[in-house]
Amino acid sequence: MQRLSALIRYVFTVILVPIIIAVATHFIEEQPRETSNAVLKFLFDLSEQTWFRVTASLLVGFAAGLWVDWFLRKLDGSRAKQREALGYEMCNLAHDLGSAHHPLMVNPMYANRSRMMSCFTTARKFGIWVPDDRIFSMLHPPRAVDLVVAYLDDVGTMLKDGHFKQAKQHAKNRRASFD
Repeated sequence: MQRLSALIRYVFTVILVPIIIAVATHFIEEQPRETSNAVLKFLFDLSEQTWFRVTASLLVGFAAGLWVDWFLRKLDGSRAKQREALGYEMCNLAHDLGSAHHPLMVNPMYANRSRMMSCFTTARKFGIWVPDDRIFSMLHPPRAVDLVVAYLDDVGTMLKDGHFKQAKQHAKNRRASFD
């Protein structure tokens, strides 16, 4: 999809932008020179400047390239795939945390802290509420593990099934249990 995006951007900026500028210039030139409209006269005089045509071409091409890139990313669905991947990662982490057997002296939250922080950081980038660092310093680690496993399982399942809005809502609903 990246090659298609680059090709469409190239076609748009090299072929379509000069055509649009030529049509706009022709339209302005067709207007009578002795018009009473001062704005149209100013635009006509400005369009005769060579530096303005080059600058306008570059700015229009840049803006059109950004717009086409955004549009192609929307069509690509790469963000949806990233959310689904995060959902699978959260479910795997919930399963690993829930089924792990740790000795009494080991806090199970520290064993998978880096994976949890990675999941939480990615979820925060998508605008999903995540628990803060207080979960690692809770006085009762088994309760913290249960809360985190339930959170990861609920939100991860919703994400991997493609229900992004519902996942955000589930995460907000879990907030009260962490406070």
